[in-house]
Amino acid sequence: MKEPTSQLETLARATFAGFFESELIQPGLPQVRLIIFAILVLMFPATQIPMRAAQAYDAIGRMRPEMLDLLMWPHKLLFITMAMVGTSVISLMVWDNVFPDRRDAFIIGPLPIRTRTVVAARLLALGALMGLIALGSALPSALFYGFVAGVFSPGGIIRTIPAHFIATIGASMFAFLLLLTLQGVLINLMPGRWLQRAVIVLQFIFVVASLEALLFMYPMIDGLEKSMAAGAGTRTAWMSWAPPAWFLALYEVIAGTSRPIGRFAIPAAAGLAILLPLAFGLYAFTYQRLTRRAVEARDTERIGGGVGREPIAARAGALMTQAGIAASVARFAAVTLLRSRKHRLLLTIFAGVGTTAAAMSVLVPFSRGRLASMFGADAILPVGFVLIFFLVAGVRMLFAIPAEPPANWVFKLSDAEDARLHVRGAVAGLVSIAVLPVVVLLLPLHLWTQGPRVTMIHSLLLFSAGFLLAEIVLYGFRRVPFTSAYSPPATRARVMWPIWVIGFLQFSFGLSALEAYLIDGTVPALALVGVVAAAALAMRLAREWDFRLAERMLSFDEGEEDRPVTLELGQVRAK
Repeated sequence: MKEPTSQLETLARATFAGFFESELIQPGLPQVRLIIFAILVLMFPATQIPMRAAQAYDAIGRMRPEMLDLLMWPHKLLFITMAMVGTSVISLMVWDNVFPDRRDAFIIGPLPIRTRTVVAARLLALGALMGLIALGSALPSALFYGFVAGVFSPGGIIRTIPAHFIATIGASMFAFLLLLTLQGVLINLMPGRWLQRAVIVLQFIFVVASLEALLFMYPMIDGLEKSMAAGAGTRTAWMSWAPPAWFLALYEVIAGTSRPIGRFAIPAAAGLAILLPLAFGLYAFTYQRLTRRAVEARDTERIGGGVGREPIAARAGALMTQAGIAASVARFAAVTLLRSRKHRLLLTIFAGVGTTAAAMSVLVPFSRGRLASMFGADAILPVGFVLIFFLVAGVRMLFAIPAEPPANWVFKLSDAEDARLHVRGAVAGLVSIAVLPVVVLLLPLHLWTQGPRVTMIHSLLLFSAGFLLAEIVLYGFRRVPFTSAYSPPATRARVMWPIWVIGFLQFSFGLSALEAYLIDGTVPALALVGVVAAAALAMRLAREWDFRLAERMLSFDEGEEDRPVTLELGQVRAK
């Protein structure tokens, strides 16, 4: 019995450590860094809210003690929703490593280890991953906020701290298990060629739904309050589909509330009881199928329906350039991003966050009952700018993450050519991936809400502003996308984040506010488009002039001994 136990422990530890292996994280205790960062983010409201809430609770408790628990609901719901959002984001960041890949199949497959031992080890590692994420999201707030809320609650600290811990850790586990279950269902129902696309759609919807829950906290609280009124069953039926509200009700029931909201706590307990065996059971049942698919699949997938076909984004990027090398780099960038699962997953996260941020300008008036203003120019025009900013920033980050570094020899051989053409192709690829799809996809929304004239001007401004942003983020970039070794710029990120925040606010809302001010006049609005386009052209000229002055060549982050020797016949000049 000792040998299987030793195998189980070794495989479980190795599998758990493998969950956190990523090109996004520097080597050396990566899982510790990721977990510490996530816990620090989740601890911020856990340390700030209790200090500010204690005074408000004390004042309300003296004036209207019967309303004190309702005053606590927004804070409790915030912690529950933050636990679910944090779990969703962290899970998606490591999700590509949760399921077996070719390396697992080729290394573990030939070893004399029983399949049930491998499956049991992976289930133990999954349970440890879920428990670690849930514990990090629940324990800090339970200690800090649970103590403060317990002082002013009828159940006291003894019941409030366990209630807070159970509700938040349950919400975190619910998000993890739901994602694992949905992916297991897709694996069993979807054919192989459609599976990855369905998974990307699922992950996008999951990110958006998790983040949008923060926006609908107050409607959920209002629904809970209305549910306590007589005959409110039909008016609050939608609350039965709001998991954060379930766990808030579970929180209150455990804490000893006297309010009649216990029926909303039943789905929380039932959901965990159903999802826990279902998620792990589906994972164990589909393990061999996943292993077989991992062996048969590739890290990159074929794009297009046949020979000679390529994505529309690749063709659009090539059309934006004239030189052959620039067009090739643009095609390479678009095709590589769409074929690589890990790059598409990360782009999905950026797109989901951007969609959530963009939807806030439309949904905030809706959540407050102002239906007329949610389709006005002030609400609709920022949507495209927000989406473009997040997608451009995301694709720029992904350009630095290698897809197939050994395949960069083709670009090394063309290094003797003008390096500016390679970067020009990278800009075209970035625009074709992150800017042009947003402009095209938002055309129906703009035509419906703003009319043809505003749609034409706004689309031109979106494209010009996206082109300008692409030129800015690629200033100083002297690589071919996806071909260079990656080292996470941790120090630079700590310095640059204020600039990114200011840039986001000015690009997304400052530029859209200026457009909304000028949009009533065609000539002023078109003048704004011209100014932005001229700024994009000036940025390109400045970037290429910098290349010429510094005589820069492409960088692959390798030593000179690794670079291929070229004859550089194109640079020979007659004397």
